[in-house]
Amino acid sequence: MIQLIDLTTMLLLFLLGASIAMLSHAFQKYMEPQHIFNWYQNLLFKIPRYIAKPLGLCVYCNSVWITIIFFFIYFKPSFNIFLLIGITYYFVDIINKNKNNI
Repeated sequence: MIQLIDLTTMLLLFLLGASIAMLSHAFQKYMEPQHIFNWYQNLLFKIPRYIAKPLGLCVYCNSVWITIIFFFIYFKPSFNIFLLIGITYYFVDIINKNKNNI
C-alpha cells in the first residue's frame, strides 16, 4: 500500500531542498579565486573529473551528496530521499538559471 506524505513532512522537504540548493551554490561561490575554498577547487582540478565532479566541481552532483547527508540527519531512511533529491535538483536548477539576475 502506498503511504502518503503528510503536509508537515512535505513542507520540511521543500524547505530543506531549498536550503541545500542555496548551500550548494554558496559552496561553489566560495571555491572561486580569491575566496576561502579556492584551495579545494585547485585540489579537485588535480584528480580525475569523474571523482572531482561529485566532490564539488559540479553543483548538481555535489548537491546530491549534500542532500543525502542532510536527509539522514533529519529523517529516518525511507523513499522520501528520492523526493528530496528531486526537490533539491529543482531548486539548484532554478538558482542556476537565475544567478545572473541576482
